Formats: sequence, structure tokens, C-alpha cells
Amino acid sequence: MKRIAAVMVFVMFCFSAVYAKDPGRLFGNFFGGYATVSMSDLNEEINQAYDTGVLFPDRSKQNAENGYIVGADIGLIPWGGLMIMLRGEYIGGLEGSYKSDPDGDYLDVSMKPVLIPIMAGVKYEIDVPTTAFFISAGVFGGYGIANVETKISFLGVEAENEFTGGGLVAEIAGEFGLRTSESVSFAINVLYRMANIEEVKAVKSAMGYDEGQVLENGGTGNPIEMDFSGLTLGGSMLFRF
Repeated sequence: MKRIAAVMVFVMFCFSAVYAKDPGRLFGNFFGGYATVSMSDLNEEINQAYDTGVLFPDRSKQNAENGYIVGADIGLIPWGGLMIMLRGEYIGGLEGSYKSDPDGDYLDVSMKPVLIPIMAGVKYEIDVPTTAFFISAGVFGGYGIANVETKISFLGVEAENEFTGGGLVAEIAGEFGLRTSESVSFAINVLYRMANIEEVKAVKSAMGYDEGQVLENGGTGNPIEMDFSGLTLGGSMLFRF
């Protein structure tokens, strides 16, 4: 039995030595792409303003449904295809808005949310045999800080405020890529993000809100949740050092 155990340990050691492409190496990964979100509460607020503006036949609205994501990872390859890392992201390009007329001269409302998640994660990369291609999968978790810029213009008089909040963020990601050298690789990636910020609070007293007051739906009085959950499709470039 001891001999069998010794042989198994030896085989595992040999396997890890052969398979470990970059043990102990640091890496940096930069990525960006198209992001969808689930801003049902924010869009409901915009839709309510639109529905009540029946006296303005030229009114228009824009729902916050998609935007962009940019981010970076920095981490370590401890063994084989295993990667551990810290990840930072910026999700923006989102806006919900309503205009009573093309120029918004009577009433113009806009809400612009962004999210900055900071996460830790692990990813495992597997080479496609006899090619320079690879596939990978990873999971990430951490905390996200949301910021919402709001603006209302009524008969040319403008008021602005800013709301902020935070909550847990998690992501599941997959990649298909090409290794162009020992140090550089490119990939197409897709991920699903879970990031519902249940409430955001006013940074200052303005627009009828006191500092620290929760942003609410004007019709129901319920908090407006900023739900950044959704899919992302993009590309990435990774450097091994």
C-alpha cells in the first residue's frame, strides 16, 4: 500500500511539473465590451413620467438597458491553468431619460447610473490540444459601489443631485482565446453578472431630497433599486510577466 501511495504521489508530481506552464508567474488582464443591465425600477420611473405626459405628443424617453464595461485583473498563476486574481471594473454608458418635447424646454429628466465593482476571483484555463487556442472559466465575488447622477430641468430651471450606494457583486465568466506567445494572449469572453444595489442615498440636499435620503419612485414611494445584473460580451488581452 505504501508503494502504491508513493507511486501515485510521484505520478501526480510529474503530471503537475509537465502541465504547469507558468507556475508562480504574475499576469495582468485588460478587458472591455458590451453590457446589459436589469434596471426595471429606474425604467419604471421614466415610463411613469412618459405615460403622464399625454399633453406632449412629441415627448420621448430612453430606458437604461445597455452600456459598456471596462476592467482589469492582476493576479498570480500558482499552478498549471489555475489563476487567482483581483478584478476591478467600471460599468457605465447607461441613461434613463424623459423629454416633454424634442428640446426638453418644458421638462427634461435624466438618471445616469454607474457601478464600480472590486472583486476577487479564480479562473481555470485549459489548452486545446495541438493548437494555440484555449478555453477558460472563472468565478468572481466582491463589493460594488453605485453612483447615480440625476438631473431635472423644468421651464429652463435646472436641479442636480447625486446618489450613492453599495452591495454584493458576483460574476460567472467564460472565455475562448488564442495564445500568440508565451507572454501574450487574446480572448473573446462572455459573463453573467449579479449586482442589485437595493438603495442609493443622496450625497447632498437638492431636488427635494435631504442628504442621506433614499432615492424613491415618485409614484409608489418605494426605493429605486439599481440592478446592474446582466450579460456582458467583449474581448480581453492578457500579459504574463
